[in-house]
Amino acid sequence: MSSISNLPNRSATSVFLTCQPSRIADLKLVFLGESSVGKSSIIQRFQNNTFNEGKASTIGAAFISKKILRKETASKNISLINLQIWDTAGQERFHNLTPLYYRNSNVALVVFDLTDSFSFQKAGYWISELKDYMNEGSEGESPRLKVILVGSKLDLLPLKPVNDEIPPFERKLQADSFQPCPFNSQIESFLAAHRGIVCRKWFRTSSKMNIGIAELFHYIFETIDASLYHSYDDQKAKKSSMTIDLHLRATKASCQC
Repeated sequence: MSSISNLPNRSATSVFLTCQPSRIADLKLVFLGESSVGKSSIIQRFQNNTFNEGKASTIGAAFISKKILRKETASKNISLINLQIWDTAGQERFHNLTPLYYRNSNVALVVFDLTDSFSFQKAGYWISELKDYMNEGSEGESPRLKVILVGSKLDLLPLKPVNDEIPPFERKLQADSFQPCPFNSQIESFLAAHRGIVCRKWFRTSSKMNIGIAELFHYIFETIDASLYHSYDDQKAKKSSMTIDLHLRATKASCQC
């Protein structure tokens, strides 16, 4: 188990003074899916814990960066994750550009609307594209792209019957508080058929009600490929040597007149 903290870039330096990480990883995520399924809303909820009902569709692609600190409960070690998120447009006219964003990504999140079976069918298209991309990679290439299926707009599904034995003040809406979506059996069959390509674990989320978002990103950070991590001290030494080298080059290149 671990605890996770989101760091605004401006506060990272002050935080490091008190809890310097022991290792660091660069993690690239790409969000794929049809237009208006809620990709940008998931990112917005994760990034600054807000929701915009009338958010416009992404044009082309949007880029977000964020620093994440993870503290391992057992070892007490602290890891720094430099997170890069690409939010791609779902409109068909942008589909030819999308491979530019999922190449060299570590995690691809394929999003669909839990109330729209067509958006789930289109999710199958994106996963097929990702499968072809992974097959193009060189054998033994590591780390392998992780593909996660994400259902959005969970709040539009009916709630399950309320357990009257639980006091109202103790009731908290969670993903399992809602009924399965109408095509839930298709989702399970799809995951079984694509085992080894798509993660067996999938997520039901609501950006509007902030349900399932934290669990989704926690899973991503908990399952980072170990090969992505490297020593934070090595990173500092590398930066230091680059600074010295640049200084020497500048000195040699300066005019001696």
